[in-house]
Amino acid sequence: MMDAKALLDSLMGPSRDKPQDQQRTDEWKRGDVCKRYLVGFCPNSIEDNWFHNTRRDVGICTKIHSDRLKADFEGHEDRKKYQTEYEMDFLRYLEGVNAEADAWIGREKGNCAPPSKVPKLSEEQKQSLATMQEAADEALKKAEEHAEKGEINASKQQAEMSKKLQEDMADLKENNSFIPKGDQVCQVCGIRCNLDDLSNYTAHRNSNLHKAYLKTRAKAEDLRKKIREGPDDRAEKGETSDKAEKSDKAEKGDRDRDRDRDRDKDRDRDRDRDRDRDKDKGKDRSRRGDKDRDRSRSRDRRRR
Repeated sequence: MMDAKALLDSLMGPSRDKPQDQQRTDEWKRGDVCKRYLVGFCPNSIEDNWFHNTRRDVGICTKIHSDRLKADFEGHEDRKKYQTEYEMDFLRYLEGVNAEADAWIGREKGNCAPPSKVPKLSEEQKQSLATMQEAADEALKKAEEHAEKGEINASKQQAEMSKKLQEDMADLKENNSFIPKGDQVCQVCGIRCNLDDLSNYTAHRNSNLHKAYLKTRAKAEDLRKKIREGPDDRAEKGETSDKAEKSDKAEKGDRDRDRDRDRDKDRDRDRDRDRDRDKDKGKDRSRRGDKDRDRSRSRDRRRR
């Protein structure tokens, strides 16, 4: 259980007693601060030890686990310099924890008995078996007695009766038997649990140990994927996405401008064509007027 100082360190950070303007934002770099907690969680912290009092007790981490320091770390300008290092150290720790569970899984598999048929008879069926067994034993005894007296046919009949009863008993057991799932080894935590017993299986799934390994395995896989990508790849993916988005926008802008320019050209051509047509019509009207005036003058001269 945490003492008062550790609790205050966790909540407010080690420099909580200093004035606000003197409190540092990089105290997460200190050696007594749990780096696993900064980039995820600490499965064996003193206040929340998932493995304590189990068969896989991995010890207790007594370093500072502070949400305040985690927030400072996540917002600090130096975070990228340290994050990959912290994550790789955390991954190595988790892989060691998970490897121990994998080794336990291998050992426990060898301790599980192979499945076999188990009779599941009602009380009435059990009584029938007992009665049939008595009759079979009695028939076999009579067969021996008849054989001693030389009564071969009678001995044969009793022997066949005993055999038939034995076969009927075997059929009764076979038809009322099942193969239990029995003990199975959990592939997450390595604990054996009885799948035929629902309460036993549910208790295993809800155990701290099972939940702990679910988290450590999921986090290890997440870190492996993150480290494989690397900060450069992640940044490049983001940059590529931004460039693609900008390129799409630029291309769309060019298309819009070309469309607008073509529309303006079409409108100018239509306007020029209408203007030329109007000019041609005016010229035609002027020529027709001149011809009409010439014809009128010619008529007047002829009348004189």
